[in-house]
Amino acid sequence: MTQPKSIRRIKDSSGDKSDSIEIVWQKDTTNKLKSTLLRKYCPCADCEELRVANRINTNTKKSLRVIKSDIKSQCDIIEIKPVGNYAITIIWGDGHKNGIYTFTLLRKLCDYIEL
Repeated sequence: MTQPKSIRRIKDSSGDKSDSIEIVWQKDTTNKLKSTLLRKYCPCADCEELRVANRINTNTKKSLRVIKSDIKSQCDIIEIKPVGNYAITIIWGDGHKNGIYTFTLLRKLCDYIEL
């Protein structure tokens, strides 16, 4: 498993763009992931259930609505907390905090999604 050297929040100072996290990996590779992307791929059971339901219902092409609040608060990163030696959890501006982002998931997001 790939474990990062550091993970930190990058707060958008203009207020127009979403926050990001910066991950420095063991081989000094640095990646940034936008908070909107992290929220979209929240690995908690509730969010996964909604993603599956959205895929099954192919007649609707709505974007995923994880919870009922505005996008800005859904994607504001309040805090990043470590979970053991294998993951982080993110506390979002709307109070959502159940997703455990394993380092493996973060690595996959960095490898497969160009930002």
